[in-house]
Amino acid sequence: MLPEVMTTTTTVATSTSCVPTWTSRVGVNSVGARPQHSLRVLSQCQETCIDNDQCVAVDWNSSPPHGDASCWLHFDANNLLRQYATAGVTQYVLTNRCEPTVSPTTTATGLLIHSARTDHVIDSHNSKYTQRSFFFLTGILLQASCQ
Repeated sequence: MLPEVMTTTTTVATSTSCVPTWTSRVGVNSVGARPQHSLRVLSQCQETCIDNDQCVAVDWNSSPPHGDASCWLHFDANNLLRQYATAGVTQYVLTNRCEPTVSPTTTATGLLIHSARTDHVIDSHNSKYTQRSFFFLTGILLQASCQ
């Protein structure tokens, strides 16, 4: 008897044409940002923020004092509630990060769950509830592929 083949669906991140969006506040900064001394171009600063899931905003100082950073990343949205008027600084709040879209892929295997059983046990003496699951398998893994 030939083993049966089961088809499952999984997800894989793919690129998207979404463009991240920002709300700009000219002449404003907030406390609590972390300086990024190596980033001297606004687009690089914003890209670094987008790439970090914890980043919520960027303060960009177009003409920083000597030795100070142009790029400041915010990781706490609460810090943005308080804004300070600062000449030469624009705060960019990330309003759409563009999460990767997901597309399905198919995986074929020969591993099948023939049947399953779940037992629920209530021990009134010890006030304990236990759930046990049993899976009965037939077949073996034949092939797996991702696309």
